[in-house]
Amino acid sequence: MTARDDDRRAPARLSRRSLLAAAGLASGAAGLLAGGSEAEALQRGGPPLQMQTDGLYPTAPLTKDGVSLGVVQSRVRAVEVGRLRQTRQDNLAHMLDLIDNAQGWGGRSDILFFHEFPITGWSGAWDRRDALRVAIDIPGEETEAIAAKAREYGCMIVFGSYARDP
Repeated sequence: MTARDDDRRAPARLSRRSLLAAAGLASGAAGLLAGGSEAEALQRGGPPLQMQTDGLYPTAPLTKDGVSLGVVQSRVRAVEVGRLRQTRQDNLAHMLDLIDNAQGWGGRSDILFFHEFPITGWSGAWDRRDALRVAIDIPGEETEAIAAKAREYGCMIVFGSYARDP
């Protein structure tokens, strides 16, 4: 093997400029930075930039001064493919209890974060077919129950799951 062979196998090096150019942004941004107009940037293929001459952008007032975050780390129990409905319901019930507990201890959170797979769990023994069988539907029974808790506490709830979304 020669040095040339190594060069052919080396991954291409990307720069910010090449990434922006690939996205069609470089010409528009360069034109504006060089004093061009937004119309000129559009003619060069770049999207319109939302930049004012003072460097600021439009804002909206916040609905509140701060956001409270809560994090829940719990057990992860894999749904049993043979007992799909019951084991998924057990995991959902556990998650709903944890939401109640998290919102009761130390004050309420505006956003409550869960780890990945609190409802379906995870198993290294699953193949793709099993993962699709244990996946929850969006919208579905589980998401509706979690949404009801979110409405009850006036918060957002974030979690990961195997999911089917039509």
